Amino acid sequence: MITPVVLMFMFVIIDFGIGLNHRVVVTNDAREGARYAATGKSISQIKQQVQDQSEGLVKDGTATNCGSSGTEECVQVKFYDINANGQVDPGEGVFVKIVYSYKILTPMPAFVPGIPTKYEMNACTEMRLEQVSTDALAAANRITTPLC
Repeated sequence: MITPVVLMFMFVIIDFGIGLNHRVVVTNDAREGARYAATGKSISQIKQQVQDQSEGLVKDGTATNCGSSGTEECVQVKFYDINANGQVDPGEGVFVKIVYSYKILTPMPAFVPGIPTKYEMNACTEMRLEQVSTDALAAANRITTPLC
């Protein structure tokens, strides 16, 4: 009778630990991507850097349809035109947002009804631009309200 309770407790501990580790990696990855973006890199270079630094969690950094209605993991890069003058200047911001879906690894959802099998994790970071890339000049990559 006590074995199922102990196993359930172990499953919770294991999944919580792995999920927390993935959250830390994704959050750090967004910060690394924003730092890389602040140095004037192109959006494709930023997304590749984020994917390379993600320890395999973000498998397709180039996906454009983010979140639960789209792909399970993706990277968004947007340049923040603070003064809304139609261009992005040094000193303005860049946002890097990562959407990652953590799938529960243990068989816990099979034993306890109502527990979801995956959780969406979002990490978003803003950094001030030191250099402006040519991608920042494209209207599709500019925003006038903060992304996160």
